[in-house]
Amino acid sequence: MKPIKKIAYGKDVWCNEEMDNARRKECLCFNCRYLKVCASASELFGFCKDYDLAIMVTRCPNWEVIKESE
Repeated sequence: MKPIKKIAYGKDVWCNEEMDNARRKECLCFNCRYLKVCASASELFGFCKDYDLAIMVTRCPNWEVIKESE
């Protein structure tokens, strides 16, 4: 893994592309039925926006799988 420079949301940032590409598939938040109403996810998203970061959540006490019908 070699970090690269890229533009993300209009900002010049360093990026681990392999992890960035895996984030949508592997992050618990992106795959949780409560994402839109979760206070923790909202706070983490705000922090990421404020500091031009991207994170992948791998542990959560409230996670629940998105059902096929949702």
